[in-house]
Amino acid sequence: MDFYKSAQVIVDSAIALLKAAGRTIVDRLTVMKTAYLIEREYFLTKKERLTNLTYYKYIYGPYNGLIVNRLEELASENKIEKESDYEYNIAFYSPKNILPEKVSKRVIKKLKTYDYSFSLVDYVHSFKEVQETSFGEEIRLEKAT
Repeated sequence: MDFYKSAQVIVDSAIALLKAAGRTIVDRLTVMKTAYLIEREYFLTKKERLTNLTYYKYIYGPYNGLIVNRLEELASENKIEKESDYEYNIAFYSPKNILPEKVSKRVIKKLKTYDYSFSLVDYVHSFKEVQETSFGEEIRLEKAT
């Protein structure tokens, strides 16, 4: 799977699960952390990666610029509505959820528990593989436990 397709898959999956968790207005931070959470839960469940995207440790945790690009592309295609520089209305976009049910349920449960962007950031920051990664370096999912 190429990087462009990987970004499509992970953003569509994140939007599907955010909507399932009852959210219609989301910020980039929430989509980014949800994408990482999906990748992590998928890896822990299937022992393989969902996509080939690389996440880097930045100020607010795991980051991949292709996820932001995909959000902007969806907004430019009028599939989601850009509410501000950082917020999107995802209410009318219904991507297909391709994730295993076990992964979806785990992520939705976490999204309902950590329903504020920065509480989700704090949760993702607590992961061993994130804590052990230096700023700007690649986060290795293989270290997830």
